[in-house]
Amino acid sequence: MNEAAAHAMQYLAVTDAMGYQAGPGLLSPEEYAAELRKDAERYSWLRAQNWNTSLLAVVADPKDAIKLGHDCPSLARLDEQIDAAMLAQRAVGAV
Repeated sequence: MNEAAAHAMQYLAVTDAMGYQAGPGLLSPEEYAAELRKDAERYSWLRAQNWNTSLLAVVADPKDAIKLGHDCPSLARLDEQIDAAMLAQRAVGAV
């Protein structure tokens, strides 16, 4: 780790809105950046989906729009579902 990164690590011990922690003994700046990149990839992928052709879609007012018995993943489960859908699209050559 270079001197600037070491200096930053002395002061960096935060939990961001996504729940990632960085600081001494936690994620390195490089690991933290990789996690943020993965989240950005997921968000970009999800934004590009169309409700009638995709494996996942965002629904406004879910309490009114979603009926009991449907799966509405969130947090880590949502990440897993997006990762699986992205992988499935890549497997068939879709964009």
